[in-house]
Formats: sequence, structure tokens, C-alpha cells
Amino acid sequence: MLDVHASHESIHTWKGFFIHIAIIVIGLLIAISLRDRRVFPSSPVVAETREAFGASGRQHPALR
Repeated sequence: MLDVHASHESIHTWKGFFIHIAIIVIGLLIAISLRDRRVFPSSPVVAETREAFGASGRQHPALR
């Protein structure tokens, strides 16, 4: 997993502040756009995993 850290210097100008906010907004837009994207929708592994989790939920309804 990629670790992302904020810069160690503090923001002293409005320009720096708006750049910081713009980076956050761009990251959120990317995350929202990729949230519902399906990379391998027809993969048999995905179907098998969904079926296994569904069966597990039916066997243990208290875990929901």
C-alpha cells in the first residue's frame, strides 16, 4: 500500500493553502470516480468469492 504524507513545512500563503485544498479535492474526485468501477466484472474468481460470502451470510445470519 502506498503511504502518503503531508509535507513537513507549514502553509504560510493563500497560494499554498489553495494548492493543498486542490490536491485534496482532486484525490477525492478520483476516489469517488473509482468507487463503483468494476475492474474484472466477469471474472470467475469474483463470482466464486461473492457466492462464498453469500453462503457464509446465509449460514450465520447473526453476523450481518
